[in-house]
Amino acid sequence: MKITATEIVRLLRSRYEDGRQFATATEVSDTTGSGTRRLDFVAVNCYASKGFAIEGIEVKVSKADLRRELQDASKHNIFFDFLDYYSLACPADILDMSLIPPKWGVYVVKEDGRLHTKRLPLALHDELRADIDKAFAVRLMRRIAYGSPAEKEKRRIQSESYAKGKRDAEESMGYRFKRLESTEGELLAYKSLFKELTLFGADDIERGIKGFKAFQELDRKSLRGSLERLVEKIGDVVSVLPEDVG
Repeated sequence: MKITATEIVRLLRSRYEDGRQFATATEVSDTTGSGTRRLDFVAVNCYASKGFAIEGIEVKVSKADLRRELQDASKHNIFFDFLDYYSLACPADILDMSLIPPKWGVYVVKEDGRLHTKRLPLALHDELRADIDKAFAVRLMRRIAYGSPAEKEKRRIQSESYAKGKRDAEESMGYRFKRLESTEGELLAYKSLFKELTLFGADDIERGIKGFKAFQELDRKSLRGSLERLVEKIGDVVSVLPEDVG
């Protein structure tokens, strides 16, 4: 069956969902820096009666991935000093039990889409660890906190705020571009007007301005009288023209 690592991790979370008994974390690194190895899933049993046992679980979704895990012991041995148990979680159809070390637990996802216990893990060491490596504890606590509901909500709010800020910035930038285009159009219009004005001499422009001002200052009655006299003169001219003209 086809199933993703994310889906298997979700099934593991459901298996260890009792927050009173278990604290869980994903992607726990082998160092406090970026790390070169990561445990896909860690479950800490918080009951003293269970010895505060720590189980590391590696998720595999293909035969090739599982083969690489089994062939390269450094991929898992690096964590064994910090763990009490180690297990695999994978689809049932990629599993060959004869290849799995006897102390490893095995959880399989069957056709029903549920996680089933194929084999419970045996203790990696003769006794459960009485203490925990401080550096590993720091890495583990950091990943537990990262997966907490409060931390998830904080990341969700941060993500939404970032998306909103990005949208607002893009909208503001669009408005600025529109303003810039409008200003550019105005500048082009002024440039064209200036070019046209340069075709005239300074005296022509000055005379034009004076003529326009004089027209504005004309007395309307005087203008009307002048136009009436002009019409009379045109009439006199028309009356003396030969009849065959026009």
